[in-house]
Amino acid sequence: MLLRIRLLTMSISITGLLVFVLCIGSQNLRDRKNIELGITSTAPFPTGFIVGSSIVLGFLSGSTTAISLMPKEVKINKNSLD
Repeated sequence: MLLRIRLLTMSISITGLLVFVLCIGSQNLRDRKNIELGITSTAPFPTGFIVGSSIVLGFLSGSTTAISLMPKEVKINKNSLD
């Protein structure tokens, strides 16, 4: 359980750092696009920010899925380490 909490904390921290770097890196981009959400659309964002945010959200969802699917107990066979 403690391992899961550590991994989740590390995953959220790395994702936050990636979002921070993404926000700083997309400040001076000129090409801005809207995302159509069916009825409405979003504010214009740089294309690199849209692509980067999807990558960061994919990283977060993949890491949390992997953490939640981990077995509760990790058994180490001492004979396999030889």
